[in-house]
Amino acid sequence: MAKILEGQTLEVEKMYCFRGKILQREAEQVGKDMEHTIAQLGAKMAAHPITAIYGIEGDQIDMEIRIPIDQEIPSVGKYFYKAKMKIVNAAVATHKGNPASLQMTCNELNQYLQEKQLVPITVGYTVTKKTDVVNMDNTEMEVYVGISPNVL
Repeated sequence: MAKILEGQTLEVEKMYCFRGKILQREAEQVGKDMEHTIAQLGAKMAAHPITAIYGIEGDQIDMEIRIPIDQEIPSVGKYFYKAKMKIVNAAVATHKGNPASLQMTCNELNQYLQEKQLVPITVGYTVTKKTDVVNMDNTEMEVYVGISPNVL
């Protein structure tokens, strides 16, 4: 069972971003290309990427990738700089374990929102807190969903 908290805030400054429809198998390559572009522009990653999925149609995924960085850099092609992201009054589900089972945590968060009659006003943003490539079961992630301050 995921730990879920309400009234949380996600605030991140200086991010390099991508938003678009890509083939699911291309998502990892887009992330690697973003990291390469960030390095070429003289910046460094400041934290793990933040991701959001807006929809899936067949093998295409409409997704957003935001990589926190240490300095402002120019937009290049399909990648753009964003100064700040802030989600207030978020419900947050903590996931500890293999990222392959993250969907179960998202399902628990959605069920929690329904049971509490909370209205989501953002997609779920997945923030990786810790990764362990040797043992993926040690991965720690959080899913943030902004909720309306008004209860139904």
